[in-house]
Amino acid sequence: MVGHVTEASARLWVETDRPGDLSVTLTDAVGEAPEGSTRIDGPHGGIALVDVAGLRPSTVYRARFALDGAPLDVDPPVEFRTFPAPDAPSRVRIALVSCARVPWDSIQPAWRAVAADRPDAIVWLGDNGYLEHADSVTPADYSDPERIERRYRQIKALQTIQPVLRTMANYAIWDDRDYGDSDDDRTNPMRLEVAAIFERYWANPSYGVEPGLDGIYSHVRIGGAEVFLLDDRFWRDPDSLRASPSKTILGRAQKEWLFEALAASDAPLKVIAIGHQVLVDYHEWESYAMFAHERGEILDWIRDRRIGGVVFVDGDRHLSELMRDEREGLYPLYELTASPIANRPFTTGLELPNPIRIGGYGAGDSYGILDLDTTRPPGRLTLRIKDAEGNEVVRHEVSLDEIRFDD
Repeated sequence: MVGHVTEASARLWVETDRPGDLSVTLTDAVGEAPEGSTRIDGPHGGIALVDVAGLRPSTVYRARFALDGAPLDVDPPVEFRTFPAPDAPSRVRIALVSCARVPWDSIQPAWRAVAADRPDAIVWLGDNGYLEHADSVTPADYSDPERIERRYRQIKALQTIQPVLRTMANYAIWDDRDYGDSDDDRTNPMRLEVAAIFERYWANPSYGVEPGLDGIYSHVRIGGAEVFLLDDRFWRDPDSLRASPSKTILGRAQKEWLFEALAASDAPLKVIAIGHQVLVDYHEWESYAMFAHERGEILDWIRDRRIGGVVFVDGDRHLSELMRDEREGLYPLYELTASPIANRPFTTGLELPNPIRIGGYGAGDSYGILDLDTTRPPGRLTLRIKDAEGNEVVRHEVSLDEIRFDD
């Protein structure tokens, strides 16, 4: 899998069935060949990350792998493009997916449409493969680290997903069903174990301030966009707690980190990615409406610090919808929910009135696309929802001037 990419480096995730010295060579059109290597130990092989530096911006590289000097057959091949330099005018495409459940759909054909769109990166917005509940024969997946790891491995093994894993940068957050039980929170007794498994199976830039102990939040710059990958589970108070200013999803450390990272960002587009919806108040299921004080604190901070270019993306709902929220003292805030890529759709969900909804899709599997073009000032963002065949069902274009404060 292609993991974290920059304009000058790439992190590749590899699993082998035997131990050995793993090496990777990246070749571009002119034949340059940066290399990286690592050691995979264990009697049956294992998982490793290989970092390769010295790459050029906006350049296509193909990877060749070898174990103890013997070439590994990789089909389809690993071939990806590095990101544009952050300060260079560019066009970038980011795909958004959530809710991929193998027992529901073991083929998941919508991944073919995602791959055909050729995004630079894909952001997995949680429920990235499901930890299943107990039944009359088997225990709950989230009660056993081996079963958790099996589910994480299961989604990676799908044939339809291989082009997605191997041709674009993959970033992930989690939501309840790849973190623990339904609507799970900081009381999950397995949270440290599942955090370690998440870090093992994804190749993000980082995982909280203290890896393994602090959740899985991170951020990445993709051309003119900076994506803030939030953790909505590790520090989350139970939904059932009464409303109060101290009731939190993010926890103190993650919230301080988010504010500092947003303030430091010079990206014209700042994409805040979280597992469930942020701006809505119209339904009874999990959303930031259950934590209204903290949501207000975040939005007030964006307003008071005059942080321009913020857009929210999320999953969870088993329907996709695009929203525009007008709040006093703020530019219009957009939110794109992309769900499910492969699960039961909430076919009647869009019948619920949502005063901030621009459009939506709930008839089947779907995903989201963000296209950012900064080649001509002031820059333009196109937000799209697509069905399982890649047909565009919702499209909305926004000038970047519309989502920033007037100087």
